[in-house]
Amino acid sequence: MSNSHDDQARPQTSKTPERKSTRKPRSDKGVPRGQYIPRTETRGTYKGDHWEIPLTGTHGKGEVLKIDPEDYALLMEMSDTGTRTNVARGSGGNATVYIRGRKAAAFAGYSNPKHLLPITRLLAGETHGGRAIIHINGNPFDHRRANLCTEVTAKKTRHPINWEDAEYKREKRMEVVRDVSKPGDISPSANDNGTESI
Repeated sequence: MSNSHDDQARPQTSKTPERKSTRKPRSDKGVPRGQYIPRTETRGTYKGDHWEIPLTGTHGKGEVLKIDPEDYALLMEMSDTGTRTNVARGSGGNATVYIRGRKAAAFAGYSNPKHLLPITRLLAGETHGGRAIIHINGNPFDHRRANLCTEVTAKKTRHPINWEDAEYKREKRMEVVRDVSKPGDISPSANDNGTESI
């Protein structure tokens, strides 16, 4: 008799036991981040043979991007005067400077408006990963032409960049970017969350 009474007292549930997440909690969990501050335009300073553009953000604060005069106007156009530049650091501390947004996606031929285009790829007019574009002096913020070369990843051989070809290739890609950014479209800087469509 007591057995039947115990069966009636237990609630009958079909729920499976809750699973605990195996993900590690964020290191900044619970830390207040403050109000969102939109990025401001950044103009460079001409230093005689190159431009220096101050970088902002968590990983770029205090760093300066160096770029040749031939590439400055293109960079300002693609980055919406510096509001679309990002600096990311890998696990080894290596930094990469990117341009994000619709223009970067159009240049690379992607439809994802959150696509990140490395500035080295923009300058060389390349979007594929078969060849790495490296900094000769090891400074990831020095994007002057004399400091950039390509490396065939499989063979580990370095080759100089043909800048005439690079200018031709990137100008062809810029035609697509300018078509996307014609008047009447949503301004790339109007929505910083990357939800605008191409």
